[in-house]
Amino acid sequence: PVGRSGHARALSRADGSALTGSALTAAVSAASGEPGGGLALLEAALEETGLPARGGIFVGALRGCAAQPGRWEEALAVCGHLEKWIEQDPRRASQPLVVRALTAAIAACDKSAQTAHAIGLFDRFRALGVPPSTEPFSAAICACRHGGEGGAATASGLLATMRRLRVARSAWTFNALVEVYSAAGGRGRDAMALLETMAAEGIEPDEVTYTSVLKACRPTRAEAASLF
Repeated sequence: PVGRSGHARALSRADGSALTGSALTAAVSAASGEPGGGLALLEAALEETGLPARGGIFVGALRGCAAQPGRWEEALAVCGHLEKWIEQDPRRASQPLVVRALTAAIAACDKSAQTAHAIGLFDRFRALGVPPSTEPFSAAICACRHGGEGGAATASGLLATMRRLRVARSAWTFNALVEVYSAAGGRGRDAMALLETMAAEGIEPDEVTYTSVLKACRPTRAEAASLF
């Protein structure tokens, strides 16, 4: 692990001046390639200079968490700092970088099969005023694939909320829901019906869509056992 002096060096330029703005964001992004690295450097920067004026640093730290399984707790810790940053100026909630950060954080929870934490993050940031948009909704739906039949119900509810709020759906949205149905088992008809829904909404299925639909149509263990 890198000690305090190591973080201080990472936060400084060759001339000894402190990294700021895009240079600091790049340093955190690079450090996030290693578990705990982005969070440690982020927290060192916060201790050194306080909350930043710009939020790209959070995106950099969270994308690293989303790239590897097992880093969901790190993602939650980064989100805690992001929440404070938004609370400092609520207008920040509508910035596109917050949507990117939230999407990455949800993906980090998904990668570690932490459905409840993924949905919890989604709800917390909506309460902070983050506007509804396609990417976080789709990531939250994808995270429901670890929740069995309950996850399928939650994912279907998220799709219904997208429609109610007039949030655009994408191929990712439907592919994620098909994957949830496939993981739940016994949802082949629902998965097939989504192909008709996509056609009605003018969204082109891709290879992932068809592969996931075929997986969703396979018999469950109970159905397979009943054949013998």
